[in-house]
Amino acid sequence: MLQKDHQAIDILLAEIDIYELFAFKHCKGRKVKLALCE
Repeated sequence: MLQKDHQAIDILLAEIDIYELFAFKHCKGRKVKLALCE
């Protein structure tokens, strides 16, 4: 059980990293602020 929870946390953290990287690329140089970018 503990192993499975740890794996789920790792996946979640990886998804957050990808999201933040996407948000950074998506928002860089934009004049119009998106909700994503705040």
